Amino acid sequence: MSNNLNQPNKIKYFLPPFIVRFLNSAKSYIEFLKCKDHVIANKKFKDIHKGKRCFVIGSGPSVNDFDLTLIKDEILIGLNSFYIHPQFKTIFSDTNEKYMLSSPLHGPDDAWTEEKWKEMLQEAELNLTKNCTLFYGLNNYQPNAQEIIDKNNLFKGYKINYYFSSRVEDDWYLPKLEHIDFSSNLWSASTSSVLGILLALYMGFDEIYLIGVDNSNISLPKDNPRFMKGGVEHENEVKISESETFSLNYFTSYHLSRTLKQYEFMNMLCVNNKIYNCSKSSMADMFPYVDYYEIIETKK
Repeated sequence: MSNNLNQPNKIKYFLPPFIVRFLNSAKSYIEFLKCKDHVIANKKFKDIHKGKRCFVIGSGPSVNDFDLTLIKDEILIGLNSFYIHPQFKTIFSDTNEKYMLSSPLHGPDDAWTEEKWKEMLQEAELNLTKNCTLFYGLNNYQPNAQEIIDKNNLFKGYKINYYFSSRVEDDWYLPKLEHIDFSSNLWSASTSSVLGILLALYMGFDEIYLIGVDNSNISLPKDNPRFMKGGVEHENEVKISESETFSLNYFTSYHLSRTLKQYEFMNMLCVNNKIYNCSKSSMADMFPYVDYYEIIETKK
């Protein structure tokens, strides 16, 4: 059954935009206060990797273009369901720091039910290694990841952290460097790749390399634009894309444009950090392309 707290409130269509923004911000702040203690604990990650480099690994099809075993000794940030990659346990070994970040829970409620989110979290627990440091997102959506994890006694013995992502960044929003703060309220990001880059920036990495951050799951969701087939996330995405209510125009016109805008925000704010894209087919072409194998060879 859908949770009424997640249903769009039709009254907003009759209110002036500034009132809608105020109400959204107030709701976001109230939810943030509920988990403030967990979120503030993330201060320990601020600038802990200053002067270093990392690789942010998404789930786009270009992941299959790379021999990922070459970066098993690098600092890695994997996103969402990357744990089902066949080389996951090899590259997310005990060497160097490894992080896994998951987006906050979201709708549509008829597909992403509480039971389905529980199923995905159980799948993650079976595949993730305990040396990984985990980041699960919270927002206004109910129930949130922490509630489902606690309710079902998941991730016992894992290094788990929670962040809050619900800052309204509409047409009036001016991006600020201080908003890239995992101990406070982050942008309400459109994709996990935005959050993965924000985490890398918060941790102070000088160089951030993107792998499989293609965003083709937004522009062409019916073409299985993932490196993998199978797993709870992929199976549910296929189900959603085949539903009668699915709108490809909504995904391309809203989610993609919003994601690209957030990439531009980060590019504008990153004066002391460099973000590079290793995937030629990626839609995030505001980040300069670099050859994956050349940067691996350069460090040797």
